[in-house]
Amino acid sequence: MAALTQKYRRAIWIWSPRELNDPKLSKKLFSFCQKESITHLYYQIIVKEQEYPKVTAEIEGQEFFRDLIREAHAKDLKVYALLSPDQVWGKQGREKVLARVKALQVFNTGSKPQEMVDGVHFSFDLYFSEGARNKDMRTKALEFLQLLRRIKIEAHMRRPHILFSTDMPFWFLTGKRGPLPRMIFSLRLKEAGEHLLDIVDEAVVFPYSTELSGQSGIEEKVLPALEYTGKIGKKMLIGLETMELSQKGASFGGESRSTFKKTETAITDRFSGFSGFGGIGIHDYENYSKLS
Repeated sequence: MAALTQKYRRAIWIWSPRELNDPKLSKKLFSFCQKESITHLYYQIIVKEQEYPKVTAEIEGQEFFRDLIREAHAKDLKVYALLSPDQVWGKQGREKVLARVKALQVFNTGSKPQEMVDGVHFSFDLYFSEGARNKDMRTKALEFLQLLRRIKIEAHMRRPHILFSTDMPFWFLTGKRGPLPRMIFSLRLKEAGEHLLDIVDEAVVFPYSTELSGQSGIEEKVLPALEYTGKIGKKMLIGLETMELSQKGASFGGESRSTFKKTETAITDRFSGFSGFGGIGIHDYENYSKLS
């Protein structure tokens, strides 16, 4: 695994920020990261929100968060604040998301360089988000792109810029007739995934598959996005799911860690020649740790 980290990222999601005020859990996390050659943490932030007279947000436990970031940086780990709101539709939902990004800017402004977040990672499910039931997928995708553009503007509002990363469904960019029609956004007619990759600094594309090749394999699902990412000079990660899902073959949940790493090695070998390939995203810390 050492050869992997010299060239590629190995990022992992952390949804329960228990390490912030528990030294034992913090030590366990960093030991895990060293053993598993983790390079990036997508770390869930805790925010306090206020809706009146306007929507505002503030990062809670700031000193604990700064301590964790400082220690992570000392160990050559990058820390991206994990942003995953329940509500993004409608004016108030969008304003809540943007308020959290502004809160990160305020946090960085008040922090020393070694205590600043390196980026923000937006993790969001279009299918299951609150308020999305009565919208068709094309409308949801367009609203999603508009929100991503506003997040990018806010994340880059101050220097140093906060890098902006997001999850992307593989079916946003298929290179052929897919679930979404090509759409006009920013006066350009493209697939939704091309628009998304144009906006963000980085992306993690989830193929929801455990096999590299074959029908509905990882290669088939991520290749269009990889090719486009390289074309525009950016990087993307391939996201691998370890939480058990009902769909067979969509997750490594229940598999061995050796099976996971065997597939990971096959992925890096296959895509090492693609300039847009940035590495592997592991979802998530809790479930990956359960793999035997």
